[in-house]
Amino acid sequence: MGYPGALDLRVIEPDLAELLFEARASSVERGESFWFLDDHDPVELIPVMEKLGFTVQSFVYSATEFRVFAGRL
Repeated sequence: MGYPGALDLRVIEPDLAELLFEARASSVERGESFWFLDDHDPVELIPVMEKLGFTVQSFVYSATEFRVFAGRL
């Protein structure tokens, strides 16, 4: 199952991941959503998500992949 348009943070340097996530999330309108992928539970992004008004659901796909659905309220 693919996720077209998903932000794949697994291939991003950790120090850039938050900046890229914030840029992508900022482009999402209220009532819209997007998927992002990470190699760990992205708890460090919770403050950014809360600040931008997102609610999230994480789905553990494997030991090395988290698929996260982020919806903007």
